[in-house]
Amino acid sequence: MGQDASKTSGDHKYVSIPGMIRHWSGGKFIHPMGGSENPDNDTKLVIHEATHPNMRFRFVQFEGPWGYIEHVASGKVVHPQGGSSDPGNGTALVLHEARHAGALFAFDYENHLIQHRSSKYFHPEGGNVSPPNDTELVLHEDVHDGMRWVVVTVDNVETPLYM
Repeated sequence: MGQDASKTSGDHKYVSIPGMIRHWSGGKFIHPMGGSENPDNDTKLVIHEATHPNMRFRFVQFEGPWGYIEHVASGKVVHPQGGSSDPGNGTALVLHEARHAGALFAFDYENHLIQHRSSKYFHPEGGNVSPPNDTELVLHEDVHDGMRWVVVTVDNVETPLYM
C-alpha cells in the first residue's frame, strides 16, 4: 500500500510559503467548509470566492514531488475522506491531523493539476469550469479544464511552489 509517511513526517525536505489555491477557470479559492481557523477532523474542503487567513495552505514535501498540503492555521492536512491511499472517484477531500501515504499529493504546474498519490486529481464536485461557492472538492481520474488549479500568494499573485 505504500510507505507509512507518519513515521517520518519530521524528515520533510521543503516547506513552501503560505498561500492560497485558486481554481484556474472559476477564480475561487479552496477553503475548509465553514472557514474555521481550527476545523474538526474530516471537515470537507470547498471552493469559495472569499479570502481570509483561514484558507491559507502550504506544501510540506515528503518524498520527491510528493508531500502534504497543510492548512496553515490548524496544521491539518488534506486527505481523501477515509484516508485511503487508493480512493474511488468522487471521494471527498477533507482536512485531518494524521499524516500518512493516503495524504500525499503533488503539484503539476505545467498542466495546473493537483494529483493524489493514487493518480486521481482535485476536482470541484461535478467538474464545472465555474463552480458556485461552497462546491465540495473531490478526487477523480478525469482530466479537463474544470479541474485545474493555480497556487497564489496571499496577495493573489501566481507563484511557483518551489521558491
